[in-house]
Amino acid sequence: MKKKLKIGIFLNSNIKLQDGHIKIISELINSDFTKLECVFYYNVKKKLNLLSSILYNFIARVEKKYCLITRKKEQIVIKKYFSQIKKYFLNENNKNKFFKDEKIKDKLKNIDLILILEKNKFIESQIVGLPKLGSWVINFGVDEFIFAGFWESLNKKDITKVEIQNIKYTTLKRGFSIIDQGFYSTKISSWFSNRDFILEKSAILLMKNIRLLNLKLKKKQKNFFSKNKTKPEFITLLKYVIKKYPKTLFRKTLLFLLYPNNKIHTELNHNPWNIHIGNKINNKLLSFKSSKRIKPKNNQAWADPFLISYKQDDYVFFENFEFSKQKGKISFAKIRNNSISEIDDALDLKFHLSYPFLWREKNHFFMMPETGQKKCIQIWKAEHFPKKWILHKTLFKGQSCVDTSFFDTKNGQRWLFTNKSNDKYNDHNSELYVYKTDKKFNKIIPHKYNPVIIDSRIARNAGNIFYNDKKEIIRPSQVNILNFYGKGLNLRIIKKLKIDCYKEIQSKSFYPNFRKKINAIHHISQNKNNYAIDVRYKTLLSNFIPE
Repeated sequence: MKKKLKIGIFLNSNIKLQDGHIKIISELINSDFTKLECVFYYNVKKKLNLLSSILYNFIARVEKKYCLITRKKEQIVIKKYFSQIKKYFLNENNKNKFFKDEKIKDKLKNIDLILILEKNKFIESQIVGLPKLGSWVINFGVDEFIFAGFWESLNKKDITKVEIQNIKYTTLKRGFSIIDQGFYSTKISSWFSNRDFILEKSAILLMKNIRLLNLKLKKKQKNFFSKNKTKPEFITLLKYVIKKYPKTLFRKTLLFLLYPNNKIHTELNHNPWNIHIGNKINNKLLSFKSSKRIKPKNNQAWADPFLISYKQDDYVFFENFEFSKQKGKISFAKIRNNSISEIDDALDLKFHLSYPFLWREKNHFFMMPETGQKKCIQIWKAEHFPKKWILHKTLFKGQSCVDTSFFDTKNGQRWLFTNKSNDKYNDHNSELYVYKTDKKFNKIIPHKYNPVIIDSRIARNAGNIFYNDKKEIIRPSQVNILNFYGKGLNLRIIKKLKIDCYKEIQSKSFYPNFRKKINAIHHISQNKNNYAIDVRYKTLLSNFIPE
């Protein structure tokens, strides 16, 4: 077992620990490749004029009450841990004279890596160059951490970017190189939710790269001199309140008047999802405009269609979400002339099911539905296809994985692709994990660069991975931006697929504009003759109730 990296962190004693900070610290404490050695406290107050400070505190009071999820249990653990480790207090006014403090100097030299959780004036000091492996800073694109996520939420940017930067300091100049970047769907409804979300997710980005550092796997770095956005002035904060709060108040009022018992109608989420089925010619996709809409039954939404053939028949398996029960089951139907018949249920369990990934091995059929709510991946085997299934194997126990697919290469390798969440937001859109496995899933080896993608625009799986007519490996993925699920569908070419190397590039994108009233698309499956997609249609209420 490799020796643990000794980690020190810089914390602003003037700012209460955010949940995202707690997530990062918890990961450092519980990791098998890091040891949180000490904490360096500094004190930098937020610089706001009186009017801006009043408005900031008003926004903070409103959004902390209605928008945030808290980590109370972890806070207690962190407080206990902090009482037992070394703490040092840095004087911000004399940051360039720290070398005279031999105690701090020796401690910094004995540490492998310093983590600076927000940009501050200490990164201008030579002390950041003392640790053996240097110092890393999490850059949220603003000069002051308290305004992280503000500009993206205000301006409705598709994604919010987070960077892990390596501080390079010499006696002549100071600069940064990008170690890694994460791209996350912006929570446009609330600045504080967006800030909390990207800080929470940055823990995954950070720990991935510390693990790679411990394994001594080199990542290509880009030189980058950051130009962050400045803090918003009073007028900009006022603009934010005027732009966001009336819509939210209108929505909450309308919901209360229409549904006083808090029973959210299906239309409020722009549901239901529908399946579209179309024909292929010469094994190539036609325009989605020619596909035929398959409407779900009342009080149901149909999504995640997977096609499979048996004897002379083509079948579609799909998620059948029942609004009355607030959970999905797996249903199936026969396909004839782009229509379906003989609809029945394959799996109806006590917990939510979706994404029924299917495959055939010799004369046996298997299904790997999404069972993230159960915190595992289940594989089911057909006892009598297509209706009767028995549980065959359970993988990834205790882990929340969704939209899991595998792909068999022409050289006989099997690769498992899944989207995990280990954050409080239960977000599965941002990270893609890859594993090499044997045919029976007995030996599963994680990719050395997991998660191989950290980008909500391309990470989440969207159906079967397949070879195209050029013998390229194509991975369908979802476009999830602006906190909207199913903004589009990608077809991405996997260029490199090895245990220590992963690369994919964009081939084609599809957006929900091929037919009127469609506002979402996020899945595709195909066989020799047909393809199936899922789309979501706008409803009357969606025009009056903003998301």
